[in-house]
Amino acid sequence: MIAEVSRRDPSVKAETDGEAALVRENGDWTTVTHPYHLYRQHPRALDSLVEQAANFFFDKPVSATPEGLVVVVRSTDSSAEDYQANDRGLARPILGNLIAIAVMDTPERSAFLRASVLRNQLGMDDAAIWARALGNLRTRVKMVPPILEPGRVATLATKVGLASSLLADDAFWNHSNLAGAGDLVVSPIELDKLIVAKVSEGELIQTLRRVAEGYRTANFLSDRLLLRRNGVWEEFE
Repeated sequence: MIAEVSRRDPSVKAETDGEAALVRENGDWTTVTHPYHLYRQHPRALDSLVEQAANFFFDKPVSATPEGLVVVVRSTDSSAEDYQANDRGLARPILGNLIAIAVMDTPERSAFLRASVLRNQLGMDDAAIWARALGNLRTRVKMVPPILEPGRVATLATKVGLASSLLADDAFWNHSNLAGAGDLVVSPIELDKLIVAKVSEGELIQTLRRVAEGYRTANFLSDRLLLRRNGVWEEFE
């Protein structure tokens, strides 16, 4: 991607940040994770994917607005603490390499702005930014948690690409429809697909594990299984 940016315009500076991020001079950054997963599925589309991803460096910078804030969940190469300490963005941990990030969600793309940029442009502190991003998430998703039926999984999809963002919303998982089901196992398989089962449903859990291990799409998020217990996320072994 860096070579493609340089080919188009040698004056445009593109640098790496960590193992899977590219940064442009104003501090905006993008991840190569999802283009890479697409490439793995469609190797012949490499040139097209690189060209599309490199467009990021020539897009108009996105300005922060309160109404544009939303929470997304991504798989990263660093912890939420390191992510924020390096000013890559405003982040909260989910589990392991899954973190929640406050981003600007526009019709064209999600812009991952640095935390310092968000604070300066919005005139808000971290708590206020996060509260607004969560509030906007709930407004966009408008999903009532499902009641889990015996012997069946629940598949959560929002059609706006934000199902995985629900991992960051404790209020969603504390809703009586889910809290009354006991401990839950969740497969965050795609950006807009979570698969949920009761931990007591052993056969369903094994099915979740088999599907996750061999699942790879352009919107793939993670093959790990998460345990929701006592109001927090834990690794499911």
